[in-house]
Amino acid sequence: MKIKLTRITDGRKIIPEIEGLRFVSILLVVVSHIHNNTLRVYPQQLQATTASSFSGMFLEECGNGVNIFFFISGFILAIPFFRDYVYNQKKVSLKHYYYRRLTRIEPPYIISLIFFLLVAIFLMRQPTIDALKHFAASAFYSHNVIYNHISTINPVAWTLEIEVQYYLIAPLIAVALFFKNHIARTISLLLLFILSGTLYFQNADFFEQHHLTKSLLAYSSIFVAGIIVADWYLTQKNFLSDAKNILFDVLGVAAIYCIITLSGFQSLGYRLFLFACYFIMFISTFKGMWLNKILTNKWITIIGGMCYSIYLMHYAVTFFITQNFTKNIFSYNYLHDIFIQSIIIIPLILIISTIFFVLFERPFMDVRWPAKLKTFCKKIFTQRPLFSRMQRN
Repeated sequence: MKIKLTRITDGRKIIPEIEGLRFVSILLVVVSHIHNNTLRVYPQQLQATTASSFSGMFLEECGNGVNIFFFISGFILAIPFFRDYVYNQKKVSLKHYYYRRLTRIEPPYIISLIFFLLVAIFLMRQPTIDALKHFAASAFYSHNVIYNHISTINPVAWTLEIEVQYYLIAPLIAVALFFKNHIARTISLLLLFILSGTLYFQNADFFEQHHLTKSLLAYSSIFVAGIIVADWYLTQKNFLSDAKNILFDVLGVAAIYCIITLSGFQSLGYRLFLFACYFIMFISTFKGMWLNKILTNKWITIIGGMCYSIYLMHYAVTFFITQNFTKNIFSYNYLHDIFIQSIIIIPLILIISTIFFVLFERPFMDVRWPAKLKTFCKKIFTQRPLFSRMQRN
């Protein structure tokens, strides 16, 4: 039996460059969490010296790879609304939009949470009531607000809460600001970017007191950057398909480095500079001679397409392997340990995530899966001999 690893889309054409950026994002996040779990095992004094080293700080900041996910979400979700509201192309059904978010994103997330809940109760010996409370908060995407810290069931779920908040309001942004007039649309989106980039940071104490430091309010400017780039993308496809240049490779790598290392800075100047970095990174994935070749490679795009499964699974795999196996072979030479951790853990993450993708994510990419499930269940029950006899009686 041939196992398919490519994504199923809802009639949309996959953009290989975006899949490549997803690969970059998930790789950065995975490496950052390998770093985190390595330091967790180190003695306290060695933790401090390692964390303050250049390599330690850089790998810690690789966690900002999640911001690239936010940028991609802003970009991808804006495209169909632009085509409808600005270019009078295919109409967007809000009912279908929310239905797809629910049937596509929710099942793999809930399945993974149930698995990790069982792990928390039976393997990690967490009190059942506490584990169930955290499970419920995570399942309803409210753990950050309720507990003011990341989920104890799956720590990476905090970003998914932000994604869901954006999914809910994305159509409202489109209705309010996707004007047909290009100048009016551009000005309104830039103003939204500036407002979203300053509102949170100028009221940081208020948002911290109300458990909103890990909410859409803190990251909204990145989603808006994705929206602005999507608007530009729809008018500049010819430019992006023109000849490639190695200069864009250099600019693209530099932009990704800045996104990694400067995302924590709060001033509007840095926000604007980072917007330029996202823009350059995006262009470079199309125009870079080597970046485009690498990021549109078949296997890179396949892995990028599985990033949701990898994201859901990778932290638990990293934590389990580090705590139970690889910590026993640490040399306490940081770079050596990170290298050994990576060559052991990353293949295991890929294997486990691929299994999860095939079994629990890819099937839900098919928009018709609820109808197919209903038909399958009906067929099973009506063909069972006992059920048939009961009907006859």
